[in-house]
Amino acid sequence: MNNAAEAWRTGSSHFVAALEAEKKRVDSINRLMRLERQSIRGVQEDIILAAKRDDARFNLLGHMLSGYISPMVSELADIEDLYNSVQILNNGHIPYRFVSHSKLREGLHVLKQQLKLHHSDLVVAVENLNYYYKSSDFHVFRYSRHLIISLHVPLTLKSLLNPLNLVKFQKIPIINPHEHTLYKIDVSF
Repeated sequence: MNNAAEAWRTGSSHFVAALEAEKKRVDSINRLMRLERQSIRGVQEDIILAAKRDDARFNLLGHMLSGYISPMVSELADIEDLYNSVQILNNGHIPYRFVSHSKLREGLHVLKQQLKLHHSDLVVAVENLNYYYKSSDFHVFRYSRHLIISLHVPLTLKSLLNPLNLVKFQKIPIINPHEHTLYKIDVSF
């Protein structure tokens, strides 16, 4: 019986040791699973925080673009256009930015009305707007905060407004049937 008891004690101690080892293994697995869950939650929370920060950054970037950068780009484009217009003015041409087609047309119309009222025998000689932008004579001066462009508009008498017919004559060589040399006849009138 002692042998049986001793065998029982040894067997049960080995069984208990095996159970304890198994319990430690299961506890370790549970602890690892808890750590894994915590780390997955932590990673998820980090991803959510990063996404919120990125969303906030994109919102801030969008606000900066719409509120500050876009108007600044527009203002820089206006400044560049103004600079180019001043350069065109310095080169002796009227820039479209300073004098629009509608304003120039309106100014010529007012001048024609004034000529009809006060000088009925005079008319505007050139009504083509491109002439004034490309090859007209003008003066520029500043009055207070305004740029004044004084345009010289060519005037003529109504009787001289009719177009002149210009004729160009060309000399044509004619062969003389009796001689072998060429003769030229001047057909000028």
